[in-house]
Amino acid sequence: ADYLDEHGIDVQLSFDGVQTAQRYRGRGTFEILDGVLDSLRAKHPQLFRNRLRIALTAIPVTFLFLADSVKYLLEKDVREIRISPCITPYPGWESGSINKLDAEFARVAEISRNHLEQTGAVPVTILRKASDEIPKRSGTLPACNALTGDALTMDLDGQLYTCSLFAESYQKFPPSSLM
Repeated sequence: ADYLDEHGIDVQLSFDGVQTAQRYRGRGTFEILDGVLDSLRAKHPQLFRNRLRIALTAIPVTFLFLADSVKYLLEKDVREIRISPCITPYPGWESGSINKLDAEFARVAEISRNHLEQTGAVPVTILRKASDEIPKRSGTLPACNALTGDALTMDLDGQLYTCSLFAESYQKFPPSSLM
């Protein structure tokens, strides 16, 4: 964290939010990531405020916790939250999931609207309007950087990968995956 802060490096932390959602990533990961947020906010406030983004991944067992997770992250003073679907095959989606997902995103929108009224900021990136008021980041963070080497993914054990799909804690891959 000292190095990242000193060199002005942007940080994207994969964290699915509340403990109920995060437990699907691995036992004990909530406590670790919650501690990382607290430590970054206390010891590296510039990095925390200006260069930290949280990436929540919606999978069938966690999407019902999206609103609670956004609320939790806002209470932690996180300023940029990216919600995205799992980019690899994931079992468990059902035809009835869309109505539940729609209701959950309505809750996310309401929480974000309240936050906007209180702070003037829209932390959930998919709810932001494209405008000059939103700070432009240098470059983008594609899903996989294996070929470009532009970014690294650090797994919970400290292992570095050139693609988030390679990180063991990201998710379990079905046998037919591209791995």
